Amino acid sequence: WSSSRMGNSVEFYRDGEWKEIECKYSQVPAAAVPSFIQKYVTENYPDAKIVSVDKDKSDKEYDVKLSSRWELKFDYKGNLIDLENDWEMKNVEWRIAMRDISPHGNFLFFLTLLF
Repeated sequence: WSSSRMGNSVEFYRDGEWKEIECKYSQVPAAAVPSFIQKYVTENYPDAKIVSVDKDKSDKEYDVKLSSRWELKFDYKGNLIDLENDWEMKNVEWRIAMRDISPHGNFLFFLTLLF
């Protein structure tokens, strides 16, 4: 089930729990964002707003989109497990991605040019 109003939308699972919250012209209300995500964004992206949160119950992950074009992925325990940003510059798209490659928190960074 979903509801949409003034550029904001909320999708729900059948059990009534929210699945995804998107805010086209504003930010996701802080009360709807898990505290560990709110804290991470506030500390690491103080000028960015959370514009989308997607709760994936099957993978037990949260996908978060920021106004700064960063996309973050957290597991339900609060660990950052993926980080991406897309920039477009004069017909060239740059993508920076970070992937968790070990259980010890080691990350591998990728830079991709898309023409």
